[in-house]
Amino acid sequence: MTRNGFGDGAAAVWNEERLRSSVRALVLELAPHPAVSPSAEARLVEDLGFHSLALLELALTLEDEFDLPKINQAVARGIRTIGAVEDHVVGVLTAAGPVDAVDPGGGRTGLGPVADSARNAGDAVPDPTRERADE
Repeated sequence: MTRNGFGDGAAAVWNEERLRSSVRALVLELAPHPAVSPSAEARLVEDLGFHSLALLELALTLEDEFDLPKINQAVARGIRTIGAVEDHVVGVLTAAGPVDAVDPGGGRTGLGPVADSARNAGDAVPDPTRERADE
């Protein structure tokens, strides 16, 4: 099981809601001052206490956990809330493959530990056989 609580199951399908939940849990895990009941509008700096080093750690962790490409600095500057972080990760992974796709091999997706272990019914994983737009 990964640190985000995903266990290996038989189905290799996930949905956007599960992905957003996983991203939110990761943001809160790394937040210097995590909120008890954060909303998508919770601000990273003002509400959760992220400073420049913590934001860098968050970006690198998201890249590692979800096998994301390095984020563009201009895009990163526009991400100010938990919801914006969720939108970014969902957008990148959706561009990499169709939402609610099934991993045909039932094995590793190549999309990082969270996606590889997100194997519960209703959990979407982009199709790993499709090339990503940035490759």
